[in-house]
Amino acid sequence: SCCVADAACLPLDVVKTRMQLQNEMLPSSAPRLGVLGMGAQILRHEGVLAFYSGFAAAMLRQASYGGLCFGAYPLIRDALSPTSDAKATPMW
Repeated sequence: SCCVADAACLPLDVVKTRMQLQNEMLPSSAPRLGVLGMGAQILRHEGVLAFYSGFAAAMLRQASYGGLCFGAYPLIRDALSPTSDAKATPMW
């Protein structure tokens, strides 16, 4: 599920990163693009696939992080449980 969420949010993350970079690259007197303007510029100059640049790295990051959390949860729960029946101990 984290990979699906990241795939849905990646285009907005690309737009956000480009907006941050325009503050670094342009002189302070130059006009800045907003979210829609930056999205339109990326689409016009680079195409739809530019919104998914970095997709493979994002999927590897989310898959490894999600797998690590999913696999480590029972171990950490059992280690922190104050009772002998660790599965009865809620973790919230």
